[in-house]
Amino acid sequence: MSSGLGNTPANGSGESGYSRLSLLAVTSFGLGAVTALLVLLGFVIALVRDVSFLLPTGYLGIGLVPLASLLAGWIALRTIASSEGALTGRGLARIGLFLSLGSMLLYGAYHGATLLALQMRAEGFVRQWIDQIASGKVEDRDAAFVYTLSPGSRPSLEGDRGDVRAKFEIEYNQPNELTNAGLYTAFNQSPLVQLLNLSSGKPGIRLRRVSEPNFVDNGYEMGLEFDVETTEAKFRLATVIHSAMSNNLPPIKKWQVRQQQVSSNAGRDIPELLGPGRAHMLKVDMARRAAMEFIESFDPRKRDFPRAYSLTIPGARVPRVKVDDPAMGSYFRTLNSSEGQGFAQAKAPDFWASPEVRNDFLTYLKAALDPDYLGPTFQWFVIPSAASFPPLGAADGRMRVRFPVRLMMLPKYMGTAELELSAPAQNAEKKEAWLVEKLVMISARMAPQTPELKNAPPDAMNIFLRKR
Repeated sequence: MSSGLGNTPANGSGESGYSRLSLLAVTSFGLGAVTALLVLLGFVIALVRDVSFLLPTGYLGIGLVPLASLLAGWIALRTIASSEGALTGRGLARIGLFLSLGSMLLYGAYHGATLLALQMRAEGFVRQWIDQIASGKVEDRDAAFVYTLSPGSRPSLEGDRGDVRAKFEIEYNQPNELTNAGLYTAFNQSPLVQLLNLSSGKPGIRLRRVSEPNFVDNGYEMGLEFDVETTEAKFRLATVIHSAMSNNLPPIKKWQVRQQQVSSNAGRDIPELLGPGRAHMLKVDMARRAAMEFIESFDPRKRDFPRAYSLTIPGARVPRVKVDDPAMGSYFRTLNSSEGQGFAQAKAPDFWASPEVRNDFLTYLKAALDPDYLGPTFQWFVIPSAASFPPLGAADGRMRVRFPVRLMMLPKYMGTAELELSAPAQNAEKKEAWLVEKLVMISARMAPQTPELKNAPPDAMNIFLRKR
């Protein structure tokens, strides 16, 4: 009799002595192993491709795998402990807990440290980029422009300045429409570049916000927002930058500024001008009004050369110039005067045009500026309506400013230039004090072949452009 009692297992698991393997323990082990393999695979791929292993927000659902492993392992251990030997698998559950918890802690620590390092690098890059623009040097501004291009297509800045300018004009300054500027011109005329070049001092920069990185276009894209303050203005700068994956580039050259936008701290489209900035822009606004009055005189329907010429002579706001005034004809017809007596200047290094365009374009320009020219009125001036903050120069008791001007020699050519005006420093806050001095040509190129302008008469071309 006693032998029958001895055959009964002490743990009460049943007469057969069989204990079932806990399915929850197996589940915990399997999910833990999957978590560990995913983390290991991610680290290996990141190491091989030289990129940070940061899971995008859309992949955060993967985090449910280790959480499910932890939950299953915890329940399995409690169930096994209370099963009085009917269930086994405590070792599998513990391994599953170790793998899932260890993988989560390891990736969490790596993710936090890497994200902090990536954000610090991004902030450092944008600060360096801003300092390049604010330096006031053409070479630094060109380097800042290059950082807005894709790392794989950036031109070299080494060599002669004229060669570098030619690269920019040919590859990155071809407008795709008549009313659009090329990338290089748009960058140099952007509010950010103009605002940073108003002040000679280093701007104050404070980081406001950094967005989570998103993996796009084979790299990480981030948004950074800064409060920027100069002696003339305070504004908010929002940027979107991208870090490309490339083993052939130093870290700083992997970054690209994809977007940049300036606004006020209150969210308006224009920055907040401080005392010196308001005084500066009052003078600029007076000069802009004088420039617009001069430009309107060259409207193809008017071609009012006497009125335009009167705006270049001190004290001659009321047109007293005769149509056949020889001084007026000489002023507008003279191109590239060595003594600076003529209106238009088209000299290197300011002016660039390809060899096949240069001479023919200048022929068109001379005809457009000749008061006696009786051919088609193909020229058309315009000052961009976007907010601009051009710098004021001071020399010999006069202040000078330049406004971007676009010349349409349609249907064949188009050019960009700067219209320079000056005024006595003590009267620069009066429109009547500003006089037009010269037109400095910047570039010339073939005009885009717009269907609306093909075989259209000049007047139709100008009507179309005004509508645009």
